[in-house]
Order: sequence, then C-alpha cells, then structure tokens
Amino acid sequence: MLPFLGRAARDVVGYDVDLTAVTLMARYVEFPSNVEFRMGPADRAPLFERGEFDLILALDVLEHVADLEGTIQTLLNSLSPGGKMIVSGPTENWIYRLGRRFAGREFSGDYHRRGIGVVREHLSRLATPGRVADITRPWWLGLFFAVFVITKNPDVQIW
Repeated sequence: MLPFLGRAARDVVGYDVDLTAVTLMARYVEFPSNVEFRMGPADRAPLFERGEFDLILALDVLEHVADLEGTIQTLLNSLSPGGKMIVSGPTENWIYRLGRRFAGREFSGDYHRRGIGVVREHLSRLATPGRVADITRPWWLGLFFAVFVITKNPDVQIW
C-alpha cells in the first residue's frame, strides 16, 4: 500500500514497531522518495507533530497497542483540521473465531489486547461527538472486519 500511497500523495509516513517487513518488501518494490519510514515502541504512543497528517490509516493496528488511550490521543492530535483517520480491525465474532480455528494455531487471536468494538468506544469518547462514522462495506465483509472513519472538525486545532 505504501508505494501506491507514495504515488498518490505528496508525503507518506509509514510507522511500525519493526521495519523488517519494509526491508524485505524493498527487495521487490521500489518506494517513491516521498515515503518515509519511522519506527517506535508498541507499548506507548508514537511521537508525531500536532496537525502533521491529513489522513491516517490505522488498519488492523489499534487492537494490538498497549497504550490505547495515549495512542488514540496522539493520532487525533496529529490530524490536521478537517483531516480523517480510517480505522479497521477484526470483529472477533464467532464466525471470525471459527475461521481462526481453520487457519491454524498461530492465528489464535491471543495477540490482540482488545476487540475493535472497544477501540471504537474509545474513539467515540475521545473524538468530537458525532465524528465517528461507519464506512459502507459489502455486508459479508462486516462479518469479519469493522471499518470506520473519524473526521476532525476543521474548527478544532487540538482534541
């Protein structure tokens, strides 16, 4: 996704706790020069500038972080006025858990600290009221993943 985003946006920042996957991917894919990589710990919120981003993609991330409140607050503060954050995560319902059993022991889900419903509750509480909305998706995708968007009020400089 990062090479595509690098061609579609002015500047792109990828953040992870380990850049091994990026190093491996770079063997096969050339990243545009406007793609920057940052690495940081998973047990506390990342360090970003206030209003640094117009768009944040937190895809299958927030169910893993130790400091959910701090990470959400940092991400929300990192949005520019009018910016958006798209969040996704597994539903962990019975259908999803059944699929994990068929996938094998290494896909147990034990590495999740919380479900996406808890993430959404925290986002709804911390974000400006009414600014968290579900993204339309095929009905069958909703069995496995929740996807929603948070829009920062253009009149709000900080959260």
